[in-house]
Amino acid sequence: MKRALIAPLRRGLPIALAIWTCAAQAEAPALHRLALDLYAFSQGDQGGDPYRTEGFSYKAFAVDMQFPLNERCALRANGALSLIDNAAIAELPATIDNAFVASASPKLLVLDSGAWVDVQAGDSGWTFSPGAYYHHQDGFWSGGLDLSARRELFDGNSALLLTYSFRGAITRQHRWDRGPREFDHQLSHKLLTSWTQYLSRDWVGSLSLELGHQDGQLGSALNYVTLSDDAGRPIHLIDERLPRRRERAQVVIRARYSPKVGASAGLDSSGYLDDWGVRHASLQPNLELPLFNDLRLRLWYRLALQHGTRFFRQRLLGAPEQRTQDSDLGTFLMHNPGLIVVVPLPLVSAQLRWIVRVAGYGFYRDDGIYGAGGNLGVEASW
Repeated sequence: MKRALIAPLRRGLPIALAIWTCAAQAEAPALHRLALDLYAFSQGDQGGDPYRTEGFSYKAFAVDMQFPLNERCALRANGALSLIDNAAIAELPATIDNAFVASASPKLLVLDSGAWVDVQAGDSGWTFSPGAYYHHQDGFWSGGLDLSARRELFDGNSALLLTYSFRGAITRQHRWDRGPREFDHQLSHKLLTSWTQYLSRDWVGSLSLELGHQDGQLGSALNYVTLSDDAGRPIHLIDERLPRRRERAQVVIRARYSPKVGASAGLDSSGYLDDWGVRHASLQPNLELPLFNDLRLRLWYRLALQHGTRFFRQRLLGAPEQRTQDSDLGTFLMHNPGLIVVVPLPLVSAQLRWIVRVAGYGFYRDDGIYGAGGNLGVEASW
């Protein structure tokens, strides 16, 4: 009981202190923002693990807001309530001696929420953002503290952005066999350096490098792997097990050509690697066009190739110390098209502005996983 009471207080204390600090600085208010979004997504599974169904449908309502306290401080918060409807559980062969425990709730109600305070530290140029977040669903919850610091250097045609972020969380999960919940932790550190350069009036490019470190519970207690005998028959289900440390790095290169306001053609490329053996590369051309009545259309097509972790085994004959059959950690080629339309609404007043966003997107992977979805959102700023 003490732990249940103390944890929320600890998560809320940094936000309360930051709000009190900001309130002591009497400055004029800055921009307010409120966004509401409806999401719908469906994923299908025509391949992958024959003893696990990865299809589901997803519906969500999300709110995102920013309310400045003064010129130096702003309160940000977001929340989402979603319903996940999982596909019917795969019928497991009778040769699996503990198949009856491989069950999960077909429908999950999921809550995600978070709040942060952005504090500009005097004239130093640094912005600090302490905050807290919470995630809850049947059989799994996670909550903890966030802290980030960022600064932008230089003006004019060059800009260098430095960002450091930290997240510490306590987690508790049911096991895949509905065993007792277990407390654990997750810690992550991320360092991002991004350089943006205006090459001419029409051309701009950027280069970013992100380094990350994670430790704690990085696998999922909800996942299992299937053991097979020498003849290839599935015989037993055991826990997924992944390392408790992960070092990662990602490089992103972007180029944009914009001959006029609201119109651009771009190319994004990225490369990712980590010490689990995952290698991921992508290429994404994109196009933005101004349409009638200030409508703007953005199109993209992303092609990605991933080489999976060395711990992934589609068929497992033994029980190595590290093992997973999570398809997202496997090897695949992915196609991902999408579009978004931004529609400005007539001004209610000189201070209040509204826009509507309509987006659609999909993906297909050569391991048989595919999906499509979209969202409808409205955003107000004043």
